[in-house]
Amino acid sequence: MAAKMTIQTRTQLPVYTAETLAAKNPVLLKGEVVYESDTRKHKVGDGTTAWNSLPYAGGGDTPDTIPAANVEQDASHRFVTDTEKDRWNAVSPSVPNLIWKVSEGSFLIKPSCSLDDPILAQCYIGFIRYKRRRNRKDRRVMPYRDRPDDIGYHLVDTDDFPKPEWAVEKLSPIPFDIEQAKASNGWMRVNKVRTICARFIEEVADSTYAQNIRLIIHNGTSTDTKLNMGKDKYGLIKQFASVRCGIVMFTGKPEKRIEGNRSYFKACCSNVGSGYFLR
Repeated sequence: MAAKMTIQTRTQLPVYTAETLAAKNPVLLKGEVVYESDTRKHKVGDGTTAWNSLPYAGGGDTPDTIPAANVEQDASHRFVTDTEKDRWNAVSPSVPNLIWKVSEGSFLIKPSCSLDDPILAQCYIGFIRYKRRRNRKDRRVMPYRDRPDDIGYHLVDTDDFPKPEWAVEKLSPIPFDIEQAKASNGWMRVNKVRTICARFIEEVADSTYAQNIRLIIHNGTSTDTKLNMGKDKYGLIKQFASVRCGIVMFTGKPEKRIEGNRSYFKACCSNVGSGYFLR
């Protein structure tokens, strides 16, 4: 029986530039494979068709552009306009900082950007409050640390939140009024100081308190026992109430946690002559 032999061979296929092959336009033998050295594409001959009329093997002759009519679209896969692409690729504008002041009994705010900034057309103004401290502990990080100022808090009121029975009115978010701000040197009136304070501090008639007014802070539980400042010369209880609050400018759904910049203040009230004020 003859011994088996293994013969190793190598085959070198013809290789030319695309320009050379197009110029010569040869007819390849059936099954003959020829490569273009510069494009790395190849064609397989059929014995009759000239090079320029042969298709590339493996789909290499796919056109550079595909007619839109040949593309199937649906709700998740569609063509987009240049305007849409520009909008998606644009850098999202940032919500500006804001400052506040009190003028003639009203609470006013002013953004830190130009009033021509397009972001203002998307902005709303809302109130937030803090039951104990301005920056709550961030329990996601050990050891615990204060939450940064830009970590979100829920707004005091939203449209889907009913007005508390004791409140004068809700402090629902309102859109930033660009025209009003332009007419007032950048300042926009948000609400009356008394209304803001009365959202957090309730007045109850009580003859044992100064001016027949007992103050109650509302933060889920009554804390009026911490407000007492002793008694006046008539034996009536004096009180001073203050609530940590903030005003925030934001975009998006007000029901979500607000991550934007905010400015802090305290809503205050006294039953011994100071009335309502902010500080």
